[in-house]
Amino acid sequence: MAIEHVNMWEKSEVIPTRAKFHKKKIESGTHIKVLINANNDLKAKIIIAVLEDVPYVFDNYYRDAQRLASVENYWIDKYQGMGQCLHQVPEGKRPPLESWEKLKRSKIENEK
Repeated sequence: MAIEHVNMWEKSEVIPTRAKFHKKKIESGTHIKVLINANNDLKAKIIIAVLEDVPYVFDNYYRDAQRLASVENYWIDKYQGMGQCLHQVPEGKRPPLESWEKLKRSKIENEK
């Protein structure tokens, strides 16, 4: 049985880095089984797409983290309601506070 499509929601501040991370795990056989199977199926395609950009507001670290988590949950719920993303659960992690503060400083500098 061929897998026609596999959807996976990913939130990240660094999309290319995360895409490479997932690609490596899929190819090494250490990712979730549905993605490993899709990778091994010549008829299946794994497509990585940004569903929604969730920019940092930089008003508060925890509010920015919560905004990311809320959007992640929204998209997982939406796709699971369509019978997709059934092997996905929210990561529930946020960027380290130090990374967020560095991005905030960078944004402030770029706006000057």
